[in-house]
Amino acid sequence: MWARSKVTDPLPELMRTRGLELLWRARVYSEHVRSDLWQFSVEMSALIDGQLSVTDLRWLVARGYAAHAIEATRLTHSTRQFRQLSALSFPSGTCLVLTEHGFDAVTTLLAESPVESESAYNGSSIPAEPSEHERPPTRIPKLHRRKGPSWNADLQELRMDGRLVKQFRRPATSQELILAAFEEENWPDKIEDPLPVLHGQDAKRRLHYTVHHLNRGQRPLLIRFHVNGNGESIFWRPARIRRLRSARRARKR
Repeated sequence: MWARSKVTDPLPELMRTRGLELLWRARVYSEHVRSDLWQFSVEMSALIDGQLSVTDLRWLVARGYAAHAIEATRLTHSTRQFRQLSALSFPSGTCLVLTEHGFDAVTTLLAESPVESESAYNGSSIPAEPSEHERPPTRIPKLHRRKGPSWNADLQELRMDGRLVKQFRRPATSQELILAAFEEENWPDKIEDPLPVLHGQDAKRRLHYTVHHLNRGQRPLLIRFHVNGNGESIFWRPARIRRLRSARRARKR
């Protein structure tokens, strides 16, 4: 019979595993090269080989220390692609990353009490954390983004205030270029047309066509895109503001 004991935080014990070190290293490496965090995500099989059980992984995700998604990368993709997993399931192809919360928790424990991991016995060492001046801004994992709109190129998801409003099941290059441009510039009210010039195509008509399709297929409709009068810039607004303005105009009439 197992003796009943007081429940303690498992994280310090997991610090001794090679698996948690792999997750921590992956986040450090992604920040050193200023890469999207998910490009350095660690395969579940490697974490299990690193002494983390599936139960450990479920706890890390449930606690908010880690995020998980299933890899859907094909040979034709130029970057790793992922599909979000909402349940605490870990099918074949699942990869994990440390969230900002998890990274801070592990880093704090390392600072308080350096931990000897399995790799330490093999002569390897954890890379020194970059200084405040050297370390690039921490990127929040795409599965838990800030308020407002966000575009996850890996999962091909457009979200508003954390809610999924549109996911591309097949390539839509022009729409994805616009969303990537907004994401790169941290979603300003307006961006200039980012679509490349194609011989024999009317750039303004192409932009109007692309924006029209950006507004289609949103479930629910939370973001509205539109093109300015000269057809050279793109704006976005929360859809609810547009509805409120329409209602006000109707009352004035």
